[in-house]
Amino acid sequence: MTAVVTAILTGGREADLFAATPTGLVLEPPTTHVRGSGSAPVAEVPRLQPPEVSHEGTTTRIRAGAALTLLRVPAAGTARSSLTGTWPGQQAPLLLASIDQAP
Repeated sequence: MTAVVTAILTGGREADLFAATPTGLVLEPPTTHVRGSGSAPVAEVPRLQPPEVSHEGTTTRIRAGAALTLLRVPAAGTARSSLTGTWPGQQAPLLLASIDQAP
């Protein structure tokens, strides 16, 4: 949860993917992209509390100082503080997660 909240609040992106080869690690080109909407410095990301999790249909809500909503089925639309993603066959960004209220 900390990684998702940090990505949302700081404008983070997907992690780099490396392949191990006989000559060392090789950076693989990404096929899936995620991007957080924020621009806060990492130092301003709050420490999270132990999470409380609830499920409602295809939505999972996690409360841990921030009210994070994870969508098990990506949705169209945007949110103020959000994480969106694209992948092969899905070129328009879809909402994957959002913070309902900033900590």
